[in-house]
Amino acid sequence: MTAKRFLLILFFYLPLFTNADTTLVSFNDSWRFFDLGYLPNANWSQIGYNDSTWVIGNGEFGYGDGDETTIINYGSDPNNKYITTYFRKIISLNNPYDFASYHLDLKRDDGAIVYINGTEVFRSNMPAGNVGYNTPAYTDCVDDGNALQSIVLVPADFLTGVNVIAVEVHQINEFSSDLSFDLQLKAFNNFVPQLLRQPYLQMVADSAITIRWRTNILCSTAVLYGSAPDSLNYTLMDSANVIDHEMRLTGLNPDTRYYYAVSDGINILQGDSNNYFNTAPVKGMPKHVRIWSMGDTGINTIDQNNVRDAFLNFNDSLPIDLLYMLGDNAYYSGTDQEYQDAFFQNHYEDILKNIPVFSVAGNHENYTANAIAQTGPYYDIFTFPKNGECGGVPSGSEAYYSFDYSNIHFIALETNTLSLLQPGSDMLNWLQNDIAATQQKWKIVVFHNSPYTKGGHNSDTETDLILIRQNIMPVLDQNKVDLVLCGHNHVYERSYFMNGHYGLSSTFDSTMVVDSSFGELPQPYLKKSSKNYKGLVVVQAGCSGVLDPIGPEWPHPAMKKYYDQELGSLLIEIEDDTLTVSFVDNTVNAPQVLDEFSIVKVCDVVAQLTVPVTKLCVTDDPITLSGAPLGGFYSGVGVIDSVFNPTTAGAGVHNVIYTFNDNQGCNVSEVKSIEVVGGIPAQPASIAGTAFVCPPSNNQELSIQSSPDADSYSWNASSGIDFTSTVTDTLVRFDINAIYPLYNISVSAVNVCGSSNASVINLNTVKSFPVQVSGSLVACPGDSLIYTVNVLNNLSSFWWQASENILLNGQAGVVNTTNTLQTTAIFDSTFSNGKICVASREACLKSNTVSCVELNTKPSAPGVISGPAAVIAGTSGVVYSVLPVNGASDYLWTVPLNSIITSGQFGNSITVDFLPSFTGGYVGVKSRSQCNESAEVSKLIKTYVIQVLQNTVSQTRIASEYNQDKLISVYPNPIGNEMHIKMVLMESSSNVSFIIKDVAGKEVGKWIKKVFADEDEITLNVSGLSNGVYYLCVTTDNMQWNGVVVKQINH
Repeated sequence: MTAKRFLLILFFYLPLFTNADTTLVSFNDSWRFFDLGYLPNANWSQIGYNDSTWVIGNGEFGYGDGDETTIINYGSDPNNKYITTYFRKIISLNNPYDFASYHLDLKRDDGAIVYINGTEVFRSNMPAGNVGYNTPAYTDCVDDGNALQSIVLVPADFLTGVNVIAVEVHQINEFSSDLSFDLQLKAFNNFVPQLLRQPYLQMVADSAITIRWRTNILCSTAVLYGSAPDSLNYTLMDSANVIDHEMRLTGLNPDTRYYYAVSDGINILQGDSNNYFNTAPVKGMPKHVRIWSMGDTGINTIDQNNVRDAFLNFNDSLPIDLLYMLGDNAYYSGTDQEYQDAFFQNHYEDILKNIPVFSVAGNHENYTANAIAQTGPYYDIFTFPKNGECGGVPSGSEAYYSFDYSNIHFIALETNTLSLLQPGSDMLNWLQNDIAATQQKWKIVVFHNSPYTKGGHNSDTETDLILIRQNIMPVLDQNKVDLVLCGHNHVYERSYFMNGHYGLSSTFDSTMVVDSSFGELPQPYLKKSSKNYKGLVVVQAGCSGVLDPIGPEWPHPAMKKYYDQELGSLLIEIEDDTLTVSFVDNTVNAPQVLDEFSIVKVCDVVAQLTVPVTKLCVTDDPITLSGAPLGGFYSGVGVIDSVFNPTTAGAGVHNVIYTFNDNQGCNVSEVKSIEVVGGIPAQPASIAGTAFVCPPSNNQELSIQSSPDADSYSWNASSGIDFTSTVTDTLVRFDINAIYPLYNISVSAVNVCGSSNASVINLNTVKSFPVQVSGSLVACPGDSLIYTVNVLNNLSSFWWQASENILLNGQAGVVNTTNTLQTTAIFDSTFSNGKICVASREACLKSNTVSCVELNTKPSAPGVISGPAAVIAGTSGVVYSVLPVNGASDYLWTVPLNSIITSGQFGNSITVDFLPSFTGGYVGVKSRSQCNESAEVSKLIKTYVIQVLQNTVSQTRIASEYNQDKLISVYPNPIGNEMHIKMVLMESSSNVSFIIKDVAGKEVGKWIKKVFADEDEITLNVSGLSNGVYYLCVTTDNMQWNGVVVKQINH
């Protein structure tokens, strides 16, 4: 078939449905009918037959449904109704060829044959061959005559002028409760093919799908498709004229909804919002997948429709991704007509147009089909992925195949052909290859014949069932298949969650049961990675259309749940780690779930990474890693396969990962760190601790700073040293029990690359220890004073010695002290001067420095007297002081004439008031003990004299020096809180600065003013200055003047 895809040109097509030009017969028209319970005449369907005695009525005709316009007579016995009723209608055509085609739509319950001018043109639900009055319909009409049975007629089927349309309507049997008939005939100006088999979807993949349909006449094949019903922007067309149409759309987007219409290249035959399909997700991509499965539906009765309708009500318009038929879809022999009646018409036509259908052949299909040659109606009707079009390994056969949908791998097997069930057959060889190749998380296997059953078939005695159990089930167990779906038996049977049952039913025991529960949520069957995902469930559901008697050994011991009187279908849902199967019954208005179980994939293994060593030198040889469970892979810097190479990785800390995953959804890993060291560590820094020891000695301690590249340390010592702590850390403790003049201790930093150079400390047993004595330097006869030595390195034994007339701790001469740092000195009545000395008497000392204090009854003279050397007569509160003198008990001060000590006499600080008559003199001081005094220390104090030259202008004199500058004068002087400055400027104006400094030269006031020539006086606020002498500096643009001023409040 040659196909071409092109962008749809909108004007290429006529409107979706071509309107009829003329209605020749409408529904509800009048007809003559014969309902007397026998054949009226052999030529009753021909033009020449006289029907004037027949009754006239209007459609719809029938009885039993309540929608009839004309009630048909069925005889006097409701349990023995007339089988056949006859109808005739005359129409006239000027010229049959005025129209291109004639469309006839028929309502019938149960079966009917239509004649035009005595020639049969249409047969619906009637057996083939000759038909008589007592011939029943083929099957019970499940639609009650509401579904139109249609055919397209051509002008040659009619005559110019009078034409007779004759119809015989047959019941299924004499007990039938209802009968229906009506008919319409429309004439069209153009010839429009009619759909005899509505579109059905096949071989869905993530980027492709196949659409099939059948027309009543030969015509071209075209599919329009797009993202919305009114946006069918693409078309695929094949110009070959066929009745059975098939078109594969490719290049589609995954997991996407498309709308479509089917066409003959001119007319849209069907295409509305119900014509759509969804492409499959990308292979392996998880999705919530919902699958509807039915088995043994093809009985063509109301029962299979009840199963259908109950499921649709239960499903409540939720999306269904796939429809999977379990075989025996059309009884009795799977002929094309049986498929038309039991599958495509009045049953699943509205489902098949938007849900892709897959199937396996049942034994009834195989009556007219050949699985080896792939011939017969079944293989003509369906298109299955034999070449891997939808994933999986190509099988080369539509009898058995596989495909992928989302993260599910489906396998369909042909189990009715014994040669394919034998070891080494093409199918079993392909099965081994296909199931081993898939990496999909979920595996579902579908075939018709159940390996475990005691329903209408016996799996212990029937050859095909035995071969399945022996040759197929081990393969499914070994390859972790999750679910097996079967039909064949017209009952419902669901096995335990089991593994390893390949023998007769009598051999089944508890060891083959992985989980004996019902598997209902919240306690589902757990398919654990730690048990190698052992366990599957076999569901046998050939009860979607018919029930059969069970066998005497029912139920099979491997069955956990079973029903022999319930029709229903299956819903299989897969989402993430959970697969759930629900068996829904056939109660249309209130469907019930009779059985439900779930299988949950559980990853309960723990990845374990074993690393021989976690720290390596960059120059070390590669190491081999190991991981569990087996079958994982290693990754990380420096890792190739299962080998870690430190040279390749380089210095640093590297994460090495072992990851284990499988196609069941288990993905676990463990990470471990390996440190690669770039080289040996640096030499430790200097060793901290005493370098002097005095053996024997215990609990000595040395330490170093830690090194960033070191793992540990190595301490070593010379003879005589015993380590009492670990010798691999930064701190070490030791005892010295043998006496040597010198010891040494060394330490190296250590890592996996080796040891650093050693740092060494030498420990000496002799050392100089200076000792310093402290105490009073002045003593009087009879005094008792304490003298102390400093603490150095825990020395605790001393020699003390004092001069004559001094007793130490009540003793004369050399005095020893132990564990004390002081002694008490007593001075006798004849003491005038002397000294006290001390020295350490520790055995390890190399030299022994003696420390002495010189003692006297007379204290040292005080130091320099602090205080002002010049004051203004009349100043009070002037302080003079000296530093304290060691041994002095008090101080004796003297002051000049006309000054008074107001406080502090006998202390080292006094306060003095100078009278207005003060003219100068000396302040003196002596330090005194209880029995003597020192020489006097003195300080000359000068005074300032203030002379007033005029009443308004004053100048300052100090030590007979007068300021002779006549340009600036300051008054009054001494000043108070204001200072007045008289100025004579040589220019018209000037910026003038006034700066006051104290006698030490420190600036204590500053003013800047703009002064004009006509200004002769400036006033400054000096209230913040203390009494005293200050220097005044006046600076103009052209000159500078310096003078001395005195501040004295209340002068």
